[in-house]
Amino acid sequence: MDRIEGTVTPETSLMFKLAETETEKKRIYDSRYEIARDKFPYLFQTDEYGHVAKDGYDDHSYLFYCWDKSIVGSCRASPSIDGAWEFSDALPDGMHFDIDEQRTLQLNRVYIDEKHRNHDLHAYLFYNFSLWVVRNTSYDRYFAICNAGLVRMYKRLGAELLRQESFNLRGRSAHQYYVVGGRIADIITTIENNLLTKISEK
Repeated sequence: MDRIEGTVTPETSLMFKLAETETEKKRIYDSRYEIARDKFPYLFQTDEYGHVAKDGYDDHSYLFYCWDKSIVGSCRASPSIDGAWEFSDALPDGMHFDIDEQRTLQLNRVYIDEKHRNHDLHAYLFYNFSLWVVRNTSYDRYFAICNAGLVRMYKRLGAELLRQESFNLRGRSAHQYYVVGGRIADIITTIENNLLTKISEK
């Protein structure tokens, strides 16, 4: 996995990696719970899958994380399973998204430790996720379900709104949600042309 040195603070060296062992995956689940249990308690209602922060999509997904003495950020890239996505059961009745399942991953379960927010860590995490996916899989597109504040973040990484109208998700927070997405290669290009260029010029 690519390693980007000193990208959060001058004193910090980060490693970005695909989780390949059960130990790594458990660390991700533990990190999810610690970061998000207070803000998103509805995500942690059952340990049916062996951990309160694990669900039925984890064993079928690519889990990525950022390590700096411990996990400080993680995200998940999920394919559809039998025609269903991670959010499918929460959609309003009658709502359907036309997504090419053979080419597309859903980017979800994005968590950044509070001390590392506002330092573009999410961008480096997405960058390394994108490099791995284009080199190792046949997926070339992605989408994410997010609130209005995160739409701006994804747009800065090259995403577009895939649906103009907002919607609610059953059983989740009272935000209005949007669908954003694009080409995985555009994440790489956007970050290389903007964020990484600025770093190399420092």
